[in-house]
Amino acid sequence: MEYEEYSPHWQRQVRDLADRVLGTGYFGRSSEIAREPDTHLLVCVDENQLLGFTHGRLLPQMGLRNFLEHRVDFISEDFDTADAAGTFGVIQSLAVAPEHRGKGIGTGLISRLHDLLVGHGADKLIATFKSGPSSSPIEGIMGRMDFEYWLRLQTIFRERCDQGKFICADRTDTCNCEAVFYRKTIY
Repeated sequence: MEYEEYSPHWQRQVRDLADRVLGTGYFGRSSEIAREPDTHLLVCVDENQLLGFTHGRLLPQMGLRNFLEHRVDFISEDFDTADAAGTFGVIQSLAVAPEHRGKGIGTGLISRLHDLLVGHGADKLIATFKSGPSSSPIEGIMGRMDFEYWLRLQTIFRERCDQGKFICADRTDTCNCEAVFYRKTIY
């Protein structure tokens, strides 16, 4: 099993895994995402098979509220300061093939992305995960990495799913997913 930076070789497998785990159309074109400034897309592979991926980036100065779509009323002073300085990192997604869960792949991906973001200047991090009935629990990974639970936003994915922007993997007659946020101060 190896961890590596995304390359276009993995595009089809990343899209297929994202569609299966996160929902059809949820994750954009991985090659375009990987080209965005200050973005990192990491994959875990074994014998030319994609086992999982994670994606994150440094936010631009004053980008936190836009990232959160102005849905959060209170942001602490230390987070505001990091946002103003442009030192805010975001772990935006994690997908591990269901048949490979419980093998440390998610932990390995998140740990490597965490270190990349910190190495590129992040001193505050948030992580957001799409959570639904078939999602693996993420609390253990985040706790082992000293992240603390921050908040849940039930509307962020439901609105997009209900608007047809993606088709949630857990959708029945309506979307039943939510966004779960964790945060961490490095310095």
